[in-house]
Amino acid sequence: MARHRWVKLRLHVYICGQCGTGKVNAERGGEWVATYHCPDGKAVESSHVPPCERGVKTAAYIEKYQDEIAMAEEDRAR
Repeated sequence: MARHRWVKLRLHVYICGQCGTGKVNAERGGEWVATYHCPDGKAVESSHVPPCERGVKTAAYIEKYQDEIAMAEEDRAR
């Protein structure tokens, strides 16, 4: 099974450069909650990371953030 390759887009907001899953961390009532925006179009609040699987929106999500993903890959290569 593939592992997510998280790319930080801005404070508390990430995207997986492989499958396009989005992750938003937010504080609610004094606790941190992660919301995952999956490439199948569903949003899920969970303490467990969903699997790194491509979906119908993967290409659109990755294309939208292609510059940020490319920069992160360059940084990883160093």
